Amino acid sequence: MPSLKANHRQILAALPIDGKRTRYRIEGVPGLWLSVCPKGKRTWYVRYQPGGRDDRVFRQYTIGDAKTVGLAMATKAAHDVINKVKVHDLDPVEEREQKKKENLTFGDLFADWYERHAKLKLKRYETDLIYYNRHVKAEFDRKRLADLKRTEIARYRDKIATKATPLVSNEVLVLLNRVLNWALDEGLLEANPA
Repeated sequence: MPSLKANHRQILAALPIDGKRTRYRIEGVPGLWLSVCPKGKRTWYVRYQPGGRDDRVFRQYTIGDAKTVGLAMATKAAHDVINKVKVHDLDPVEEREQKKKENLTFGDLFADWYERHAKLKLKRYETDLIYYNRHVKAEFDRKRLADLKRTEIARYRDKIATKATPLVSNEVLVLLNRVLNWALDEGLLEANPA
């Protein structure tokens, strides 16, 4: 792999080799790399091994765009990540994914489920979208999955039954179950609150 000196000018002048995405190691900064895409986008990331050298698995933690994150900030971030891994035996990528899971809303989950599952595998995906927009979105769109409770879903089911019809209430509950069961299969939830 090619390398660059820890020099701001040299980093800004780095070009992709043979028109392909090129990764440059930054000399003197352990783990810090710069990825340069064919269109010129530059991204900082840290490459590390969780668990030490015994595991030959490498992970990469994205720091950010080189336009907004300067060399000094990227160097500090790389030191922080390597410190977390070597001293505290933590995995920053896992921490970031866990934080993302904790902040995932039902609206985000529905959008992901709709694109990756419903459109591809269900004939009734358009009907599900209509039910979501009419009945579920206003109540659960901004609700964090971690805060979703069984009693809350039951109360909402009863509210829909009196507001619309019991049939609509059942359809809404089936949709909620379908989406939450998919989240369970994807490892985003420990249990389905519906």
